[in-house]
Amino acid sequence: MLERQTDELESFLATTSIFPILIPKASDALLGIDSSYEILQELARQNLAIEVSAPDEATAYVYHSLLRQLTRTRLHEREQDSLEELGTRSGDQLRERGHWEEALDIFSDVDAYLPAADFLVVVSETMAADKQWKKLASIVDLLPKSVITSVPELAIRRAQAAAEEGDLVYALDEVMGQKEREDFARHMPWASLEQSNIKLHQSDTREAQSLIVEAQHLMETQDTDPAIVAHAHHSLGISYAMSRQFTEARACLETGLAVCANNSGLSRKSAKISSDLGTLMADNGNSRFAKIQFERAAQTNHDIGDDVGRIVALNNLVYAYFLLAQLPEAIKVLHESISESTRLNFIRDEAYAQVTLGDVYAAQRQYDKAVEAYTQGNRLGKKCDERRIQAFALDGLARCAADSGQIRWARPQLDEGTILVQEADSSWQHGVTMVSRAIIDIKSDEIDRALNNLDDALAHFEGESADLVECRTRLCKSLALQSRGDTELVNAELERMAEILGVEGRDPYFLASDIAHTPQLREMVCHLPWLELVSENLGMQVDHVLSAIGQVEQDRQFTRMEWQGDSV
Repeated sequence: MLERQTDELESFLATTSIFPILIPKASDALLGIDSSYEILQELARQNLAIEVSAPDEATAYVYHSLLRQLTRTRLHEREQDSLEELGTRSGDQLRERGHWEEALDIFSDVDAYLPAADFLVVVSETMAADKQWKKLASIVDLLPKSVITSVPELAIRRAQAAAEEGDLVYALDEVMGQKEREDFARHMPWASLEQSNIKLHQSDTREAQSLIVEAQHLMETQDTDPAIVAHAHHSLGISYAMSRQFTEARACLETGLAVCANNSGLSRKSAKISSDLGTLMADNGNSRFAKIQFERAAQTNHDIGDDVGRIVALNNLVYAYFLLAQLPEAIKVLHESISESTRLNFIRDEAYAQVTLGDVYAAQRQYDKAVEAYTQGNRLGKKCDERRIQAFALDGLARCAADSGQIRWARPQLDEGTILVQEADSSWQHGVTMVSRAIIDIKSDEIDRALNNLDDALAHFEGESADLVECRTRLCKSLALQSRGDTELVNAELERMAEILGVEGRDPYFLASDIAHTPQLREMVCHLPWLELVSENLGMQVDHVLSAIGQVEQDRQFTRMEWQGDSV
């Protein structure tokens, strides 16, 4: 077959066989001709090439596998001395046209490892931004270890992927190996930041902060990439947040945002910092400020086309609306998030949004819709093996059952959820589950067991950034103690609640959904010391929520439903 071709066509076949996909313009650039399109059409007519689809290309072809194998063998024999140079040029042609995986195939095929490594430095940055850690690691590992360690940017990025995937030993070995190099001064701040990231994964916040400060000092002595400066402030803010140093965390995150605002090309980092700043403010009770940050993150991610970041920001925005008891707004954003997650097949994000939707419907006493959302969230959580999401869904189903008087169906949901929480190894979520158990105990007049569960929950919140959930827990505990007549202990719980709610800028509205669930809690809030204005504002918001519910008939209909396991 090849012998029947002209010398010109046989040479074209051999040289272009280096391409895993044939793009006419790339072939023209490699060979210095302008007739590749016509040649490929002729080869297709002879059934030697097959037309295929390729992103952003009007026309693309591939050779039949046996033909390519034969022509590549001839190419390797003919171009032994210049094969690496030819492969590098071919890979560059595909890389410039956005076909980076095919370009990497060529680099690896001709052992052009250094061009491949330089290319992967750029590709890995995009993958890291998209959190494609497994794919990043697998592609980098195609290169020999000696090549990876010889390119600092690639070695540190590989360490980052290892840390995010939980292989902290590998990550630390990689970073420390880079820091020991004599020619590493320019990359030292980045390496110190990545080492701090590993320490944060190990919950060693003190050492993480020390490493970040070390990186900042190094940056002051050299011309540093603004992206690394922003990353340093971001990392330090996260470490302070983990240490419950709220003021310092906020200052660092806001400084990071300022760096992003003053330098181009940092929109993605700006959106991430805004999201984390919003989470910090929400966890501290400043829900109005948090809402502004989440809205900013959602808009920025929309502008840069980051679908994952935008959906995460939308789900966070719902959290702010929920804390502010702005339930109709929360439902509207959740439906948008669920629609986008379904379209993009982001199962985990859809599962999270469904469970949150259940929380909002439950706060409105629309229990049939809440159960439907929780059940869907639990199903999706199983599908993506997210035990924490499943546990939250089962917790919500239990609360719905208890609120509708179906106590005997509530406890099995919590029992199953507790097993999932243990598997997820989440101390904070275990505390949340204990609070739900206590609320069900209170509704069953089992006060002693309720108090034991509440004390268990409070013990699990120690050392966590959990002021809001601690406040909710103490509100329930004060109700349980009041039913037992322990006035002195009730006052002690209310005093601690007053300390939590008295923080400047903290909104009390996160309690509104609990009071809508359990009206007896409202009486406890009215007795909060020194916080008459907080109590009054919260009471007005509760009245607003209750007036918007109007679902009495729906409540009655729900109680007629038959509970079976984790679904209705």
